[in-house]
Amino acid sequence: MWMSFGYFEDSEERLVLKKVFDALKPGGRFLMELLNRAFLIRNFAARDEKVVDGIKVIEEREFDILTSRVRGTITRHEKSGPIVKQTFWRIYSAHELKNLLEGIGFSFTAAYGNLQREPLSLETRLMRLVFEKRC
Repeated sequence: MWMSFGYFEDSEERLVLKKVFDALKPGGRFLMELLNRAFLIRNFAARDEKVVDGIKVIEEREFDILTSRVRGTITRHEKSGPIVKQTFWRIYSAHELKNLLEGIGFSFTAAYGNLQREPLSLETRLMRLVFEKRC
């Protein structure tokens, strides 16, 4: 949940998913909540600026269409000075994750646009994908 996947190299991510598969009992379910690549492409912003709890936060990012990776910089302008954090993560499409997890041994169960189980669409920001370990 909360986009906790996509931060490793592709081969490492496959290993992480394999370990999840191995940890589940037959029939066990795995829920992934991730940024929807289709939504990101349609709504990509190279720069965002906002104030959070009185602190100015600037996010600058670039999207590599060939690798589906976003590289960014988040700058928080604290009273003590700016704090800068670099980000780098892989954005997946629903079909890429479906193919990846089915290749590991999961069966695809469902895709939702929110926690109320509305359908996944191009307008879905965070997609929820459900997989099950085959018996």
